[in-house]
Amino acid sequence: MARVRKLVTKQYLHYTLLAGVLLLASTPLFYYLNNAIYIEDVDESISLRVEEFHVFNEPDLKLRDVRQWNRFNRDIKIVSYHDTTIINRCYNTFFYDALDNELEPYRVHYAPIKIETEDFLLMVRQNLVESADLMWSIVELFSIIIVVLLISFVFSTLLISQKLWTPFYDTLHQIKNYSIENTVLPCFRNNNIKEFVDLNRVLITMLEDAKQTYLSQKEFSANAAHELQTPVAVIQSKLEMLIQSRSITEDQVVLIEDLFEAVSRLSRINKNLLLLTRLDRKETGVTEKVDVIDLSVSLCYHYELYLEGKKVVMDNSNLNGSIFIEANRTLIEILIGNLIINSIQHNRENGKVIIGNDDRVFYIENDGILGALCGDKVFERYASEGKHSYSNGLGLAIVENICGLYDWNIEYRYTSCHRHRFEISFNR
Repeated sequence: MARVRKLVTKQYLHYTLLAGVLLLASTPLFYYLNNAIYIEDVDESISLRVEEFHVFNEPDLKLRDVRQWNRFNRDIKIVSYHDTTIINRCYNTFFYDALDNELEPYRVHYAPIKIETEDFLLMVRQNLVESADLMWSIVELFSIIIVVLLISFVFSTLLISQKLWTPFYDTLHQIKNYSIENTVLPCFRNNNIKEFVDLNRVLITMLEDAKQTYLSQKEFSANAAHELQTPVAVIQSKLEMLIQSRSITEDQVVLIEDLFEAVSRLSRINKNLLLLTRLDRKETGVTEKVDVIDLSVSLCYHYELYLEGKKVVMDNSNLNGSIFIEANRTLIEILIGNLIINSIQHNRENGKVIIGNDDRVFYIENDGILGALCGDKVFERYASEGKHSYSNGLGLAIVENICGLYDWNIEYRYTSCHRHRFEISFNR
């Protein structure tokens, strides 16, 4: 998977890389262009000297003057005519320099001349050593300027990009921290960038619609659960009276027991929905100091019959010490009870439930029929995998809501021992 980077970082890296390549590529191009311009100037200078010689010197020179001319003119000499010499064109070549005892680069031009009746070649040359030194000095200066420009470009691009993208990251930060249960919508930072203004406007519209839908559904669930309480209780009481009647047959008893079980399950769902509504409203009730370990040990005995029925063994020998918290005792009983029930329901036959703690971390592990569950969905409402008469798909959702209410951290993971582990950290 490719490494994920911020958009501004990618933009910054691409611009920096592009600027670096362009600026570095411009150095040799700058050198060759300047060298070409310089050579053109040298050629013009040499051509001018040749032309001056033709006009001012050639008509008056005598054969006897050639030796004297060559004696006092180091770079403009009269030499013997050679057919192999390149004439009437400037080109680069090397001449031996006796002073430096080395070959040095020259730009030279040979032009045919006639002194009295004899043909000669006029050699005009110009040393390129000074020009090469000058060119390298210019290139070094240009390179320094390029480095300064590149550094300035990098930092200015970074600062400008960060400033331009600030509204976007502010929006992203607020969206990440926003919960649909919040009563106040995010307040995005004002800016004058059209794309970000449009983005914020669309997000506000979407959040308002989602919030309205959420509130409507929550209100419907609360009202439905509240209204169902009375008829469910009436049905339960009537069924209890009917099952105690002596005039019904055994077949009718079986049917009534099935109805009673279904209504009992409906009653539990109703109570859980009402509890979730309370938790959504942050209604914690009376809080007190509760020892989670002591409470867990006492709750374990309540599920012994259920464990025997499911042929599951519980091991709570890893519970030790105390974990004191300030919370509503009933909610903590529901939290631990739901975790225990979940571990029993989803266990395999002759499986094991392990309850323990590490310092202030409380955990429950169970063997399971299924492999690893989807960690993101295991706490969602009605996400129960499997059909159980006692399960209504709300138990783990209630657990997560209680943890969220007190800002505790709950995690699910599949251990290397092929067990499902639910872990609550009370450190917050």
